[in-house]
Amino acid sequence: MPTIGDNTALSQGRDLHRSGAFTQAETIYREFLSAHPDNVDALHLLGALFHQTSRTIEGLELIQKALSFAEDRWDIRLNYGVILSQAGHFERGAEELEKAYNANPNNEAAFKNLIGILRVLKRYDRAIDLLQNRDDLWALEQLQQIYGLANRTDKSIEVARRVLKDNPDDQLTAHNLHRALIVSSQKPSVTDIFPRRDGVDIGQHIIVAGMRKSASTFVSKMISQITGFDELPLASGFSYTYDFIDREILEYAFEKNTVSHTHCPAHEENILVIQAIGAKPVVVVRNIFDDARSYLDWILGTNYPYETVYKEFRKIPEDEHLSFLIDTFIVRQLEFYSSWQYLERAEKLDIFWASYEDMAQDKIAYFESILSFLNLPNSPQAVKEAVKITEAIPNHRMNKGITGRGAELFSDKNKARVKALTRYYPSVDFSRIGL
Repeated sequence: MPTIGDNTALSQGRDLHRSGAFTQAETIYREFLSAHPDNVDALHLLGALFHQTSRTIEGLELIQKALSFAEDRWDIRLNYGVILSQAGHFERGAEELEKAYNANPNNEAAFKNLIGILRVLKRYDRAIDLLQNRDDLWALEQLQQIYGLANRTDKSIEVARRVLKDNPDDQLTAHNLHRALIVSSQKPSVTDIFPRRDGVDIGQHIIVAGMRKSASTFVSKMISQITGFDELPLASGFSYTYDFIDREILEYAFEKNTVSHTHCPAHEENILVIQAIGAKPVVVVRNIFDDARSYLDWILGTNYPYETVYKEFRKIPEDEHLSFLIDTFIVRQLEFYSSWQYLERAEKLDIFWASYEDMAQDKIAYFESILSFLNLPNSPQAVKEAVKITEAIPNHRMNKGITGRGAELFSDKNKARVKALTRYYPSVDFSRIGL
């Protein structure tokens, strides 16, 4: 009869095995098996050690032999299924893991390893059947992910919201929820983006998204001056050039009324945030050649140390400055502009297009239009006072409304180079920015 037991020698081998002393453990297991060749525990342990030391085939044979003596040992069967799966024998591994789980459904290792192999084999229905009867965090996270893998997006969103309600700091689930919302084109709730603010009243948040050097800073300061809303930078870093809205900043000012200035494009992640807070973006644009001219002037006159582009720019010969602008700055401005036009066409948000040229022509009418779009009270006198105060702010960087300077800087050849870039956006109308 096979022996199923333990003694001092086998315990010593197991301790060495667990500590990583594989050579010493193997010696003890072999010596023990020479005296007890059918000992189930020794066969199992030596088989597991063989797998860990790149002798998987021999290890599986030993564990299979152990099971032939003790078919009811679910713990050995569990390891057998895991090793089969790790060796790429997924079907056989799943079969053994099912047996181990059925023998002891309360064992977490058996449950989790079975779910893992079911995911590998894309047996999503079976995994869902097992998971939906559990309410612990790990099981709910797995259920949410597997619903997503099974293209059951609505259920994936439902479970993700359930998880975040009790675990608002679960970043992986939040990421998966946002991805599911994007895939399904569903509008997020405030708590989908800010689960830690569940039950808290949100303030009014205004977003001014502008091309660089389009006077978007001036626009945001004007709105802040007129409304009394706090100014809030929405992108990480000093330069506001990052691509994604910083949710932590918004969460910090969640209950306040704010106006935010950013150069972020209308990426899907940004759209989710804007939809969640109920903002109506003001998108500030400018003739692309004037924009580039002002940017060039700014680069040549700035000493901002955190903009890598400026450090490199001064190494470039002056006759290559325009090529640099076309290949770097203008490319990004076209991307920015296109992203917001795509968003407008998709009708995901109500957008107000504010042009630098309109502001240069009539500041009062310009800001009255913006305030009307935002459903904010305004009057010509209030706008005049705000313009006076804002323009008196030191270093507000407001270009004095000069238009047409860019055309004289760009030769016909360079203008053609800029125009050629628009071929990458065949459905976009660039007439707003002079192309």
